Order: sequence, then structure tokens, then C-alpha cells
Amino acid sequence: MKKTLLTATSALAILLSAPAVNAAEKSAAEPGSQAAAESSTGSFTQDAKKAYKNMKKDASEAANTVSEKAKDMYKDAKHALNTDEDSGFEQVNIDVKTTATNMIGKPVYNIDGERVAKVHDIIMSEDGNAMMVILADGEFTGLGKLVAFDYSVLTTRSADGDVIASIDEKTIDHAASFSYEPGEINKDVRIMPSNGYSLSKLLDGELLGAEGEELAAIDNIVFDNGQAEQLIVSVGGTLGMGAKNVALSFDEPTLVPERDGNLNMKLSANQSVQFEAFEKSITN
Repeated sequence: MKKTLLTATSALAILLSAPAVNAAEKSAAEPGSQAAAESSTGSFTQDAKKAYKNMKKDASEAANTVSEKAKDMYKDAKHALNTDEDSGFEQVNIDVKTTATNMIGKPVYNIDGERVAKVHDIIMSEDGNAMMVILADGEFTGLGKLVAFDYSVLTTRSADGDVIASIDEKTIDHAASFSYEPGEINKDVRIMPSNGYSLSKLLDGELLGAEGEELAAIDNIVFDNGQAEQLIVSVGGTLGMGAKNVALSFDEPTLVPERDGNLNMKLSANQSVQFEAFEKSITN
């Protein structure tokens, strides 16, 4: 899109800077030439008036040509700014097996197929790299202690999307408790790293515009091998019905921690304009 926009804008600037009288200069006969002699009326005054009219006409035609081409260039530049295919947003249907909402709150099975815990949360870095998985050791309710493991402990996902980990109940029982509070530092507690962010908090957040206005609710995040690839937001609909999923690259917006502990994602000014235009194109 940037290349298209620069090309259109550069061409427009060059076109507008070209002297409108070039066409007139080409059509006017040079003084003293054979063409000038043949078109002469024999009167200097009349010849001068005729030459002035011709030049004025040619200059006007040249200006009109420039004007029409300028309009075409403007349309191309406007299209480059507003085209959906380059906006970075797309309407999608989500395969929930690869998403955050299909992991958080779901049971965890060991390699023998035994249920050992429940996924309580995922801690990721600002760029969307999953660092830790937080498990609750309650067999069914997940109300037991919270424990943290490196995200790599989640070895695979089943065909149905079940979370499978290379751990057992004993491993969980002997693991240090996890705390979101940085003040609880001791050998029996593992705290969230200073550069870590709660995925559960982000899923309760909003996609914000450049001025902090709410544009859409964050609905889901698509992961690929522990890396957040797409942010999914929902737009349109009424009372949760008829909403449409819009995907954008996870690294497009900026992660914004709020004072109340919540997390949001924020677009730049240009991205905000593009998002609002895209939203109108799919909801109207």
C-alpha cells in the first residue's frame, strides 16, 4: 500500500508542477520561422492578437488536460489510502482449535489421557510470545492452587483441540504456587515476570482508536506454536447477535496496560481511520 500511495502521490506532484504553457509553446510558431511567415496577416497588431489568442487557447487546453489527469491521480491516491485489500483488516471465520479461548478454562490432559488440571491463564510478552501457562490443580472446578510452567510444557493439541501436557498430578502438587503480585517473592511462590501480560485480561479488553476511543471488543487471539499471530475483534450486531469477526495482525496495534490492571490494544491514527472505514464496508 505504501508503494502504491508514494507512486500516486509522486506522479501527482510532478504532474501539477509541469508548466501549463508547454503545450502552447509547442503549437505556437516561433518568430521568424517559415510557419510564422505563412500565417502572417501582414499587420503586426493583428498578428500579435492572433498569436495571443492561440497561446491563450492552447494554455487553457493544456491546463484542462492537467486538471483531468490530476483528478485521476487523486482518485488513485484516494483508492490507495482506502482499499480494503491493503488495510491489514479482514473478515474471518475462526478455527477455535487454534485460539486462546479454546485453551483458557479448558482441561489439561497428560500423555496418558488423564485429566490433571485446567488452564487458568497464559502469560505472554508484549509481542505476543507465550512464556508461561498457569494451571489450576482442581480436577473439575479448577479451584485449587495456581501453578506456573513454561509454555513449552504444553506438548500438543488433540484433533478436538484438547490441551495435552507432559506433566502429572504429582508434578503439579510439588510445583510452587503462582501469584500475579510481584511483591510475593519467596521460594514457594512463582510470580508473573515483569515483562509478562495476562492473556485472560487481554481477552476482556478493547481495541482502542488513537484518541483512546473504544472501537471494538477483543474477542479472541489466534496462536501458532505459542506465538500470537492474529487479534480477533467483533464488530456490528445487536446484543451479541450478528456480530462479525475482524482479524488483524497481532503486531499491528500496541499493547496498553491500564491503571486498573486491564489490558487493551491501541491503533495508530492512520490504522484507526482504516479500521473505521473497513468496519463500515462490512456492516453497512
